[in-house]
Amino acid sequence: MSPLAKLAWFGEHRPELLRSAARWVALKDYLLLAFTGRLVADHSSASGSGLLALDGPRWYPPSLAVAGVREEQLPDLVPPTEVLRLSAAAAEATGLPAGLPVVAGGGDGPMANLGVGAVLPGMAALSLGTSGALRVVRDRPGVDKRGRVFCYALADGLWVLGGAVSNGGVVAQWAADAFDVKVGDLLAEAEAVPAGARGVFALPYLLGERAPWWDPDLRAALVGLRREHGRAEIARALVEGVAQQLALVQDAVAATGAPVESVRVTGGAFRSPLWSAVLAAALDRELAVAEESEGSGMGAVLLGWRALGGLASLTDAAALVTPTRTVRPDATTAARLARVRPMIERAHGVLHELVVELSALDDAWD
Repeated sequence: MSPLAKLAWFGEHRPELLRSAARWVALKDYLLLAFTGRLVADHSSASGSGLLALDGPRWYPPSLAVAGVREEQLPDLVPPTEVLRLSAAAAEATGLPAGLPVVAGGGDGPMANLGVGAVLPGMAALSLGTSGALRVVRDRPGVDKRGRVFCYALADGLWVLGGAVSNGGVVAQWAADAFDVKVGDLLAEAEAVPAGARGVFALPYLLGERAPWWDPDLRAALVGLRREHGRAEIARALVEGVAQQLALVQDAVAATGAPVESVRVTGGAFRSPLWSAVLAAALDRELAVAEESEGSGMGAVLLGWRALGGLASLTDAAALVTPTRTVRPDATTAARLARVRPMIERAHGVLHELVVELSALDDAWD
């Protein structure tokens, strides 16, 4: 993660190492070298490094200057569909046939979109397990001027815009542990609570937060809590808080000119009726649940198939991956959550300031 920032750190703290290193490579690049004898980086993975230009598959000189590295220290760039060949040495070590095709591959997030078939303009992929992410495909890169979302290359001229949240199903598990109850039982209790959690909303930042705030020091908060509220209301507020965060990501993606029109979802959270219903309402979109998809793994398979000529276009994946069920948003719940969402944005701004002061106190007390 964040190669540009890490390289800049080496420039500040280990400048001789930064300058003298023959090559700076990602782990995947190193594995491709071991398998094929070629040191290359695919466009998709490289686009998440902060070192790649958006206007073409090339290293970006201003970023290299910030990182303190030279272009010759980096791998050669290749398309994700580049077909390499297993070297004789790797064949002997693995027992696989020499010359076996080795496809360069791509980044985890873009492959997840491909794996659920969310590869058409306006079609988003949403995954939710311990953490979560929402990404939408478009035919050109895009940048959010407020820096809320990422932009990664997929392949064949397709790009993925979106954001990941650190706090997903983990917040429900935290609440279950805190109240000493099984998470399924707690979610069932929360499901009986009306939308809006009887006036409580959560900023569920137990692990800091990534999109759209990108603040690892954020802390969680419950707003509106009163004596009459219990664990069911708190759990409902936490689930709604996670869904609201993903809705904020959707809003940020739309602000780049990539509106979300449909959503394909995957992940363990969608086994819960509460998670499914609240997310559909927060996004105000029908969710197509791809329960049988293996996400990024399936995406890698489809990319390999495309590279070897078995798939005419990556957009064909939309028809190959069939959702198993749909979840429609409840209009009343969607309207309630939409009214609360601006309050969450305002509360985040206040919370951020308070956390800075609180952290300073923590340092002073230590």
